[in-house]
Amino acid sequence: MRVTAAAATDVGRVRANNEDAFLADDEHGCYAVADGMGGHLGGEVASATAIEALRAAVARGVDIDEAVGIANDAVVAKAAGDPELTGMGTTLTALTLGDGAVVLGHVGDSRAYLLRAGELRMVTDDHSLVGELIREGRLTVEQAEVHPQRSVITRCLGTGPGVQVDVIALPVVSGDRIVLCSDGLTTMLRDDAIRTLVDDEDLTPGELARRLVDAACAAGGDDNVTVVVVDIEDVADPSGSVPPPAVIASPAGEHTDRRSPDRARSVRSLGSWIRSPGRRSGLLLLLAPVLVIGIALAIFAESSRETFFIGSRDGNVMIFKGTPPSEKPNDARVSENTYLSLDCLSPDEQQQVEQGIPGTRSELDQRIKDWERTYESCSASPEASIAPSTTTTAVASSTTRPRPPTPTTFAPPGRPASAP
Repeated sequence: MRVTAAAATDVGRVRANNEDAFLADDEHGCYAVADGMGGHLGGEVASATAIEALRAAVARGVDIDEAVGIANDAVVAKAAGDPELTGMGTTLTALTLGDGAVVLGHVGDSRAYLLRAGELRMVTDDHSLVGELIREGRLTVEQAEVHPQRSVITRCLGTGPGVQVDVIALPVVSGDRIVLCSDGLTTMLRDDAIRTLVDDEDLTPGELARRLVDAACAAGGDDNVTVVVVDIEDVADPSGSVPPPAVIASPAGEHTDRRSPDRARSVRSLGSWIRSPGRRSGLLLLLAPVLVIGIALAIFAESSRETFFIGSRDGNVMIFKGTPPSEKPNDARVSENTYLSLDCLSPDEQQQVEQGIPGTRSELDQRIKDWERTYESCSASPEASIAPSTTTTAVASSTTRPRPPTPTTFAPPGRPASAP
C-alpha cells in the first residue's frame, strides 16, 4: 500500500500551551493523534509519552492494540515516578497500514474520519459522556454540542494498568482519505464543514491538515487542535466492495487480533452460503432455540445490571449504587463507606469525585485501593454516615479536561509542528 501523509497542530486562540501530540511515521506506516490532559505539565507529558511509546512499539512490529496498551503503561509509569504528574492522561487514536486495509487503535474522544466518493464517515466512537448518551438515544448531536459536560471523557490512557482499546479494521481502496484529529477540531467545526474541506481533491495532505487547523482557530480556537491526513494512493489487492469497519472492543490488558481482509472475505462467503434457500431454512430451525435463549439472557442481563459511581458526602469519599441523580434523580444510595477523606485527595481528584466517577464495582474498588495506598496516612472521620441518601449530587464522569497552562507540542524527531 502506498500513502501520502502530513500533519499540522496549533495551540489555538485560548490555551497557553499545546497538550496535543502527533505521529507521522512514514517509515513504519504509523500515524496518530494524542490529546493530553492533567495539571501542571501533565497533559503535554502524557501525550508525548504515549506517542513515543507507540512509535517504538510499532517499530518493533507490535500490533496496534498491544502497542496502545504499551503506550498506556508508559503513561502510568511516568506518572508514578513524579508526584506532579499524578492524574495525567491522554487520548490516543492511531493508524497502521496493512494489506488492503488500515487498522486503528482508539481510546478517548479524538477521532478518525474516512472520506470516500464525497461521503465523510466517522469510524471511531467517542469515549465520552455525551458520546455514550448519544449512542443510547438520550441525547441528540445538537444537544451534545452545548452540553455542560461535553468535555468529560469516560476512557483514556494513564488511569491505571490495562486499557480497553477499540480495534478497527478498515478495508480501503485507492482514493480514500483518512483524517485523524483531536477534539479541538470537532468542537469548533461541524461534520459538514469538515467534509467540505476534506473533499477538496486539489489539496495535498499537508495543505488540508493546515487548512483544517486554521479553520478551527478561525472559528474560535477554544482548544489545541491537531490533524493528521493520510491519503490512500494505491492498494495492491483491492477486494472490490468494501464493508463497513469492524470494531472490536478488547478487554483491558488483553490482546485482540486484527480483522484481516481475508477474514472479511470469509464472512462474505458465509453470507452467500446462508442465502441459499434450502440451507437457510435448516439453519433457522437450528438457530431458533439458541436465539430464544440468547434474547432471554439479554433481557435478564439488562434488568439485573447495576451501576456504581464514586461520590462524596460530608467530606468523605464513598461508593454509591444506582443511577447518578443527573440521569434519574433520587435513585442513588450508599453502597460502601470507604473511610477516605475528600481532603486527602489532590485538587483534580477532588473535582472528579465531586462530579462523580462512574464505573463497574471492581473498577471503582481498585481506584479506591490505589488512593488508600497513596494517601495511607489520611482517612475519613469515623463518624461518616453510610445511611441511604436521596440528596447525592454526583454526576456521571470519569476524566475531565481541566487544562491549566503547560508548554509544548510534540512531533517525531526531526519533524516540525507541521509535518509534510
